[in-house]
Formats: sequence, C-alpha cells, structure tokens
Amino acid sequence: MRALAQLISLVALSIGAAHGQERTLIVAPHKAPVTGAYPGLCLLVGEGPGAPWRPLPGGIEGFAYEWGFRYTLAVAEERIEGTGGTTLRLVREVERRDERSGYAFEIPLTAARVVPAPQGTFYICGEKQFAFAEGVDGVAFARALGAGARLNCRLTFPAEAAAPLLLLEWQPVGAAPPAAAPGGSGVITSDAPPLIREGRTLVPLRAIFEWLGADVDYDSTTRRIEATKGAHVVRLQLDSARAYVDGASVALEAPATSISGRAYVPLRFVSEALGAEVDWDADSRTVTVQDGGRTGTLSVP
Repeated sequence: MRALAQLISLVALSIGAAHGQERTLIVAPHKAPVTGAYPGLCLLVGEGPGAPWRPLPGGIEGFAYEWGFRYTLAVAEERIEGTGGTTLRLVREVERRDERSGYAFEIPLTAARVVPAPQGTFYICGEKQFAFAEGVDGVAFARALGAGARLNCRLTFPAEAAAPLLLLEWQPVGAAPPAAAPGGSGVITSDAPPLIREGRTLVPLRAIFEWLGADVDYDSTTRRIEATKGAHVVRLQLDSARAYVDGASVALEAPATSISGRAYVPLRFVSEALGAEVDWDADSRTVTVQDGGRTGTLSVP
C-alpha cells in the first residue's frame, strides 16, 4: 500500500512538472518582425496592465491567431523532452476582442520583409497583405525599400474585413518625427490644471495622454473614454473607479470624474495606463511626467 501511494505521488509530481505553472498572457492585435536567416513575424504579448509588448518568437502551441483581435489567454510552460527547452501551450482562451475598428500600429519594414503582391499591394513577410491609403506614395515607398532603407510604417485595419491592411504613413528610421508626434520636454499644454481633492492629486486625462502620444476619444452619450497608443488601449467611464488597460481590469484610487467639462483621473493611473513615470512635488505643487527622454510638467495654481 505504501509503495502504491509513493507511485501515485510520483505520477502526480511528473504530471505537474509536465504541465507547468499556468499564467495569463495578453496577445496584441498585430504581430512584429523577427530577425534571422528567414525573416518572419511573431506574436506580441504582455503579462499585465500597462506592461510593454514583447515578441514571442516561439508562439503558443494550440493557439489559432487572427490579426485584429486582442486575446487574453491562460497558458502553461512545458518542457520539451530530450532538448532541455520549453514551450508554451494554450490552456484556454479567456477573451477574444475585436480591435480592428480605429486600431493603428507601427512596424519596421525592410526589403527582406516585403514581398510584392498583385494590384500594387505587398505582403509583410509573406503573411499579411497591405495596400496604400489615399495620399501615400507607393512608388516612393518601393524605391526607398529598393535603396536598402529601413522604414517605420504605420498601418491600420480596413473597413472590410477581407481587404488588405492600409499603410497610413512611413518614414526612414532615424528621420525627424512628423508634426503629430507627442510633445517635447517642457510645460504640458492644458486648459485644465491638476487639482487636489480629498488629499489626492487628480490630473486632466486628455492633456497628459495626448502629450504621451495617445489618441483620446470621448462618447458623451455613454460617458466613456477610450485612449489608444500603438498597441495599448485604455478604457474607462466617468464616475467609475475601475478602468481597463489592454483588457485587464485596474482599480482607480478615486473614480474618473468630470470637472468643468474636463475628465480627471488619479495621478498614479497615468503610469498604470501608459507606463510613464509620474511624480507630485508638494513644495512646488507641480506634477512631473517622464516618458523616455522627455519630461513634461503641470502646475497646480
């Protein structure tokens, strides 16, 4: 009987080791290039609210991906027998959300990653087809690729699901950013100052998010706010103390609120939503936002 119990215990341990620890991954609605002898595309994943996307070259066993959808997956890491390596296996699909409407993303392209296709279109690494949006010079694009340039490209999904992606704009890597790029260091332009309410610092959402490079939309009927920056999507509703960052629920220190017609959120939420570093200096009564090499300030009157 003791031998049988030991055998059952060993089998249970081996099964647990084989299946690994279950964890949650968020998968972006678009893929990213990977380098190597045969350039291709890989999944982009994150492991928490506001976490930066990282490439996942190995993919996820059992997962069927479709461009334009944001997935929340439960996965497990398993050992590959005889290799010493590991692989990710899909345990279950928690959520699949259509993000194609209004979603745009950036991707670097080179001649090695672009394949000509019929009717003036191209394929990214032979996988995803794209065409040129109105006003985009396709001839100049092809010429730049042919000259060996590496191009930063911004694409979006078309209105028709079966149509190719649309290339909105492109520029050589290292070129000056377009006029619509986020603001530089200095005072953040805002017609609404930070406020102190019940000991908490509240900041105007639109001014700071747009300075960080996000697009902000407000629906006055539902009182819902949506901000997008690259692959990140932030959703919240006025008078609610809960927001959603890349599909994950985030509790706010205080509800998002409208003051004098402007949406305000707690200061800390800025870092939770878009990864910027924020700070409040009580002596100077100034909010400081750092994003990469840029620093912006907003002062409380």
